[in-house]
Amino acid sequence: MKRTLAVLASATTTLAVLTIAPITTDAAHATACTAPWGSLPKTSAPMTTRTVNAVRVGQHGCFERMVIDLGRGSGSTGYDVRYVSQAVVDPTGQVLRLRGNAVLQVIAKAPAYTNTGWPTYRPANRMEVANVAGYFNFKQIAYGASFEGQTQFFIGMRGRLPMQAFVLNNADGGQRLVVDVVNSW
Repeated sequence: MKRTLAVLASATTTLAVLTIAPITTDAAHATACTAPWGSLPKTSAPMTTRTVNAVRVGQHGCFERMVIDLGRGSGSTGYDVRYVSQAVVDPTGQVLRLRGNAVLQVIAKAPAYTNTGWPTYRPANRMEVANVAGYFNFKQIAYGASFEGQTQFFIGMRGRLPMQAFVLNNADGGQRLVVDVVNSW
């Protein structure tokens, strides 16, 4: 009888631990990191006079992010984010060679210069506008050009992965164009 009670108590304790313990399988992690974004172009039409001021990048658990900081102004900033076969600079037609297996073109529908022509964004190295050493997806970020009120960037990517693009408002009246690329699909 004592042995039966001991086995029963042990089984109850084991069942309680299994019921309470969180499941940490790769399948659970993959589900938490899936993104329904897809890899088709992401676009938004409006043009703005807000100016491009900076580019930053960040790594998150499930995705990598590029942020284009824009100055103060009115209205929303448009964008065109899409995979392209090669990095062709508008309007010169110059082809940039980027690290990676895919090229994501990011166009902010905002100039990188003032209305009098002064540049508001001038990277120290056009081919390496942000440090992405050690990133999983991003292999290189290059500045294309700013022409006719649009500013062009290229991201050399590990592969053609699902991505999303959106604009956020800053408390100071500025905006930021955000591009996220998921780590796996």
